[in-house]
Parts: sequence; structure tokens; C-alpha cells
Amino acid sequence: QHSCDLCPQIFQRKHDLIRHMTVHSNARNFMCEICGISFKQTSHLTKHRRAKHTKAKSHQCNVCDKTFLYPSELSDHLIQHEGGLPFKCLTCGKSFQWKRTLQRHMTSHSDVILNCEVCHKGFTRKDVLKKHLKTHSNEKQFPCNLCDKGFANKSDLIVHQRVHSGEKPFLCSVCGNSFPCKKRLRIHERIHSGERRYECLVCSKRFVQSTHLKKHSLTHEKQLICEFC
Repeated sequence: QHSCDLCPQIFQRKHDLIRHMTVHSNARNFMCEICGISFKQTSHLTKHRRAKHTKAKSHQCNVCDKTFLYPSELSDHLIQHEGGLPFKCLTCGKSFQWKRTLQRHMTSHSDVILNCEVCHKGFTRKDVLKKHLKTHSNEKQFPCNLCDKGFANKSDLIVHQRVHSGEKPFLCSVCGNSFPCKKRLRIHERIHSGERRYECLVCSKRFVQSTHLKKHSLTHEKQLICEFC
């Protein structure tokens, strides 16, 4: 095993350690000869070239001739020309533009809601509730050896340690930006796709991030305040 002298990371192969050491350096020695953007690792440069300079937007809309990088983006775009909301809830009749939005909406009608006994937040999956419950526990089984923080889940500790190491292994194939965890990468990718997956159940306005939806929901709460009490 090969240990990094600057952070707790351990690697099985020496060349993986050598590649990892670049995250501790501000040097960006690998420059794209086409657009001039520089990267810390050759793998990041390679992915950038494929995304920006070699991969054509080959998925074209036959209505307006707009092109897209991914077929899923084209499918979402075509719905705009159809002028309808094809995914209808059979319980309440409300319609949605995307199937995933309908599926998320359907949980509001489900009788199988698992509530957290501490904060009463609802979940539809037992494993997700179990992981959530650990956030309320004072037991932090996975302490960080570089600071005084502790975590209930090992996966949360691994993501946190990247704050100390500066490692951002999840790379956006479109613009080359990198992120410490897959969740942040997925949120970022919606900027490129235009996807707004979080929908307000009151006014149907959609948002890219759940935090934006929560902030928006507060405007509806203010409207529901009784003026007498």
C-alpha cells in the first residue's frame, strides 16, 4: 500500500498515488491546445477534449433544428413542441412534463409513508429512513483524523476528507469542472441540460435544486398566514 504524506488517502498502486498528489498542487500542467483551458490531470484533459472538441451534438430536433448532446435532452425538448403534459396522475388528475416528476408526486398519495420519529420527515423507502435516523444520533462512529468532526456514515466521512485533500474526482464531461462527490456533479449537470426536477406542488413552478424549491415554498407559507391570529 502507498500512503499520501499530505492526507489520509491510501492507494494500492504507486501510479495512483502519483496521480493523486496533483490534487495538493495548484499546478495545471496539461493544457488543451484548442481552447487553452488547463487541467491538473491528463485524464481530465482527455475527457474535456471528447466533450468540447470531438463529440458533436448529433441529436437534432426535427421541428426547430436545435441540436443536443444527449438523446435524453432531445426527448425532454420535444415535449415542449407537443404543448402538453403527457404524464398524468391517475389519483388526482394532475399532469407532469416528466415521468420522474410524476413518480415523485405519486408518493404524496401513497399510504406507505415512513415518518422519522424525531423530526417527522416522511420517506417512502425504509433504507433511506434508516440512513436519515443516523443524522439525529449523537453517535459518530466515523471521526475525521484531521479535524474534530465526526460522521454517522462512512460515506459522509469520505466526502468530508476531500475538503482536506482538495480531491475532486467527479468531472463534468461538458465543461471540465470537478466536484468532491457525485451528488454535486449531478446538480451541476442540470445547468447544461436545463432540467428542473424539483416542482412546487402549489404552483407547479420548477427548480434546478431542492434548496431553491424550499426557499420558494416559504413564499406560499406567508400567503397562508391567518391575518386574525
